[in-house]
Amino acid sequence: MTTFGTMRDRIDGELQRSGGLHTEIEREINSAIKHYESKRFRWNEVPGWTVAVTVAGTRYYSLTSDFIRFDTLLLKYNDAFIYMEPRTWDYIEYKDREITATRGIPGDYCIYAEQLRVWPVANDAYTLQGSYIRRLTTPDNELSVTSCTNAWLTFGEEMIRTRAKAAVQVNYLYNKGAITAMQQMAAQGHSFFSAQEQIAYKSLIGEQFDFQATGIMRPNFI
Repeated sequence: MTTFGTMRDRIDGELQRSGGLHTEIEREINSAIKHYESKRFRWNEVPGWTVAVTVAGTRYYSLTSDFIRFDTLLLKYNDAFIYMEPRTWDYIEYKDREITATRGIPGDYCIYAEQLRVWPVANDAYTLQGSYIRRLTTPDNELSVTSCTNAWLTFGEEMIRTRAKAAVQVNYLYNKGAITAMQQMAAQGHSFFSAQEQIAYKSLIGEQFDFQATGIMRPNFI
């Protein structure tokens, strides 16, 4: 298992800096995690979380502190689940004021001011169930102690390490080769710092696909 200190020391060794950039490397490791935390990986998915039970006449509901974004939001109605449509805040604001005091079974939602807003405003109590992408919470999200670890350092080690290392080369060492590599990535419409980071990311995405892919079972007649 990779720890914060292990990754920092490895990057330091690869850059041959003899401990001179520990603070900068640690900063860029956390920055790399921040860059990727809103993307879907198997370790930051939360399925089937009970978001709230609606209250008649209430528009807004609190979200859990580790919430980043929904994959799906469902409303339970008569032992079945109804898919809720994501909308913009402008759309729901307009619909909510189009007819005075509209109430019913919510079918649309948006995220605004870090809260969930539903429309129509509920006329009864309904369970809202969501699957969402989460932020790894403290102390995992902002690493500071060398013994700390989390899924980003364990499962995403190569991706985080290669991005942090390249970022140190660009932002602090002003390495021309690293700057050129980043510029080439940007010219191609990518947000990677290096080809190594891109390869590591694609490998994880391939692993994610294989992990989630559904196979077809066929009878085997012997």
